[in-house]
Amino acid sequence: MAQKTETTRALAGVSYLLTYHSRRYPQSMGIFEFLVTARPSHDILEQMPLASAAGFVVLRNYLSITRRWYAEMNKPPRVTSELSLLFDERGGLLDEYITNPYMRGTGIWGHELSEGNIILLTKLTVEESRHGEGIASSLLQLILSEPGILRAALDTREAGSHHPATCAFAIAQSCAFETPGTSPIGILHGVGFRRVGCSAFFARALQDSRHPSLSLPAHCDAGEFSNPETAVVPVPDLTDFLRRLLQPGWSEHQQALPIHSMIASRDISEQQIVGALSRLSSPTELAHICFPDPAVLNATPLHLAAARSQAAVVETLLLTAARGNVFTATAQGRLPLDCLRRTMRLEKASKLSTGAETWSGHSLSAIQTQAALLTAMGRPVPNEDVAAWGCSCGRCIEGWFSPVMRYKICVNAEIAARTIRLELVATYAESVSRSSELYKSRDVDNMAFMRFIPEPIRESGVRAAFISGYAAVFEAIATVIRHEKIPRVEAIVNHIHHGDDRKSEAVRFFLAHGGRVEHSLEGLAQMAMDEGFRWDAERPYKGFRDEVKSQATCQNDEDYGLLQAKLSVPANLDEFLTFTWRGDFLHIWVKNDFGERWLAVIDAVIIIEVNGVETKAIDSIPLWSVGHLYDAIADGKVQNADMLKPQLKGMPRDWWFVAANHTDVVYTDDQLISGVTHEDLNQLGYIDPEFYLLIEDVEGTNKNDPQRAREFTLASRLDISPILAF
Repeated sequence: MAQKTETTRALAGVSYLLTYHSRRYPQSMGIFEFLVTARPSHDILEQMPLASAAGFVVLRNYLSITRRWYAEMNKPPRVTSELSLLFDERGGLLDEYITNPYMRGTGIWGHELSEGNIILLTKLTVEESRHGEGIASSLLQLILSEPGILRAALDTREAGSHHPATCAFAIAQSCAFETPGTSPIGILHGVGFRRVGCSAFFARALQDSRHPSLSLPAHCDAGEFSNPETAVVPVPDLTDFLRRLLQPGWSEHQQALPIHSMIASRDISEQQIVGALSRLSSPTELAHICFPDPAVLNATPLHLAAARSQAAVVETLLLTAARGNVFTATAQGRLPLDCLRRTMRLEKASKLSTGAETWSGHSLSAIQTQAALLTAMGRPVPNEDVAAWGCSCGRCIEGWFSPVMRYKICVNAEIAARTIRLELVATYAESVSRSSELYKSRDVDNMAFMRFIPEPIRESGVRAAFISGYAAVFEAIATVIRHEKIPRVEAIVNHIHHGDDRKSEAVRFFLAHGGRVEHSLEGLAQMAMDEGFRWDAERPYKGFRDEVKSQATCQNDEDYGLLQAKLSVPANLDEFLTFTWRGDFLHIWVKNDFGERWLAVIDAVIIIEVNGVETKAIDSIPLWSVGHLYDAIADGKVQNADMLKPQLKGMPRDWWFVAANHTDVVYTDDQLISGVTHEDLNQLGYIDPEFYLLIEDVEGTNKNDPQRAREFTLASRLDISPILAF
């Protein structure tokens, strides 16, 4: 849904009417596009704006949590895709722009550029007759200095997002500026942008007023890499044999360097290249295999072969004088190994940009190429598992199950087991038989972690033995992981059968009545994926926060899609909740007492008597979004705003919470608007499955006043299990 807002501001000393348009980018959850147009205030009917700026608000925090950085950045125009390649799959700035002596440029940008949301400016234009008046700089400065202006355009309940005031950085390319007569780079420098390494992008810090980039003089900023004009040494001559390698259609430069051209060509096989290399004999011919090509940043044949993961070609070159090039850097400071790893990273990015949940690992040719280069450099060679899955810590089990992932899955499993047992005690059983208590569907649905059990099993009610067995499976998963093993189904079942007899009996009951170990594994993977950022929050992980930070970090830490694939567990969860009432919708739009539209969960359909007439109504549980809570804070309706704000920090505005201790009666004849389908919910945002909102009255307030201030608190299932039990 497109949004629009207007305001009046001065640009270069003249009053302009600024119009802001924005919308969520189609098929994207973490990117919004915006357009700002400027018309003179005295002539607002003029059809064409005199200046405009366009771009995107990139919710990097959200894309990092959901591992969708490449997938979503590949959807808008090319500039977002190009920008994404400066970062890894979690949106972190690549190390080469921080540590590489060539690529780092001035070195003013570091890991701080890896966190926080981004305003990406993709276009800035000024009407030709107004060039040179300073309008471009003024408009750009206004967007950066008053990012909250965009809030009204982006801040809607339907489109909810972080508004630009929470963006940490602005990024732009000078080529996107259409300001003839004025240097685009000069405009960027004038408002505080400085180049990121030696890339084509410039960045500006929006929140850190002491960032070193803001005090770096413009004339000291780095330049962008360009191809060297001349080679370090003259181009070697061609022998008769080298001339026979020339291909039709090659340019003059390609004909001068046939070995380089063969390696770079997609039409010539590795076998043909290896055959040609093996026949080089004269000093003139051998000079070609070490020659730095100025057209490709002084890359040698070894760099080119490494960049294409041509294992056989690399191995052949390493048997020649080209072996000395393993420590030769290109004009960008990349060794052959760096060229290979960049290719491996881009291949993974390309796979993830298609929206794939996971990928199949690096190719065998890339693994073999890496092994050959590392051997030539005298460095340790990782085993194939480590190399295939890109382990960067050296401590992943089988190359992909990282220490951080192990720790988080293990802790979640222990929390799940403990919480299930606590809620089993706190929940009232519908009936008691000789075997065990029976818990009805609605009570089971309200138990923590039971949503991972398929609905057909839950809807007829489950026995206490089933629930105990489910908890025992979680305990077994935690134990298997603590023994430094991968929690595959076979390992978990084997541990259970050789453990406590009573727990083994409960697990057998669980498995015999439709339960599967995969249900627990599926739930743990989904929980860890959904709750990644909460390890920095207060609850329920406060006691584990420091310990998880002490684990060796790895690029596989948050790849829970890979975890699901490697453990062969389903990728799609069952419905969030089930209810005894069955209809077309589980969620509904309703009108509250003030006529505002509100999202609610159906608890039950009831018949009540109003003035002697039976009327159908719905017991509903309202859902509050982060946007709603911020609105309530702004309206003075939150008594404990100083406590709630830290809990909301960093959350998207379309993140929803069920108000667990609050119910409303909705009259179907005048308050029910419509049902909400699963497709509608996907567009609305994300409903948190493990954290709830508690709304409490404050002593001394008038409880008959619907506008009274109350206390709002976010709490986990573990914190409020007694409430959920009833």
